[in-house]
Amino acid sequence: ITKLDDDTLINPLLLFQFIEDELPAAPFNRRIYGGRGWMTRSKGIMYGAGQLYFMSTDVAHYVGHTLTAEDRKNMSHSRKTEDADMGVFVFSNPRPIKFMNLAMNQ
Repeated sequence: ITKLDDDTLINPLLLFQFIEDELPAAPFNRRIYGGRGWMTRSKGIMYGAGQLYFMSTDVAHYVGHTLTAEDRKNMSHSRKTEDADMGVFVFSNPRPIKFMNLAMNQ
């Protein structure tokens, strides 16, 4: 499952190539979250920056169904971006999450 900003342009061929070459095949494609890695220094929150981030379906199920609306509300009260909130939600999973950092080296 992928989230894009409305001003993000993607090359579908490169996206499909990335999926084929870099993402694990089933049944090893569990608890994966990735994007351009970002971290807030003040709160120590790591997350996928908003241009594009993705998560495996089991992570999306955890965030959308296992966490209640009240859980998500309680976890998101002090952050300015939904991307940081999503990182908090994802990493609240009691099982380890594999973060794939897609940031390009400068």
